[in-house]
Amino acid sequence: MAKIKGEGKMKIKNSTLIKSLLLLTVFLLSLIAYKAAYSADPVKFNQLYLLGERLYEKGKYQGAVHVFEELLEMNPNSEFAKDYLQRSRKALRNQAIIEKEKEKLEENWQRRREREARRIEQREEREELKNERVVEQQQKIQAKEAREEKIGPREERLRQIEAGKTRRIEEKRQAREEKLRKKEEAKQEKIRQRQEKLRKAQEAKEEKLRLREEKRFQKEQARQEKLKIRQQNR
Repeated sequence: MAKIKGEGKMKIKNSTLIKSLLLLTVFLLSLIAYKAAYSADPVKFNQLYLLGERLYEKGKYQGAVHVFEELLEMNPNSEFAKDYLQRSRKALRNQAIIEKEKEKLEENWQRRREREARRIEQREEREELKNERVVEQQQKIQAKEAREEKIGPREERLRQIEAGKTRRIEEKRQAREEKLRKKEEAKQEKIRQRQEKLRKAQEAKEEKLRLREEKRFQKEQARQEKLKIRQQNR
């Protein structure tokens, strides 16, 4: 029994040792590949790496993707290039989503402006028709007054009653039109507030994405500094 336990422990130790040797081999091969790529053309390697960083910081993610892909062609085992390539592709996808949302908002805004223009045109047509009706009504009143100048006191009282009815009808009509106008203005104000809210929400979303990317970039810089210090200490 003790012999079997001893053989089991020996197998576990051998397995752990093999795994450690494999990891060390992979690390040494990566280091050799990095040194080979760097030694092949160190100036170009550094220039491309700095160029990729600048493009990423400026938000030119498409260019950054091309640069880091070229770096990986020079050194397929570069963890920095892999990490930056992955982040650039992700930022490029986020940027495409934001641009698509902007285009959608612009299309919605354009449709709203067209609808608003149509409503204004219809309102102007209604105003013009109303003015024509007012002029027509005034002409009728003037013609009626001209006829009533020839009638007696009884007819004058009837004329005044009719004029009062006409005035009340006109006042009610004007009140209805004023109510409709205020309702339309309130509706337009709600639309404007909704558009402003959407715009602010979009700006807040873009600012949040920018801050997140900036925070990731700062962490990456700190990590790179630590790696550089570690490499220098070695």
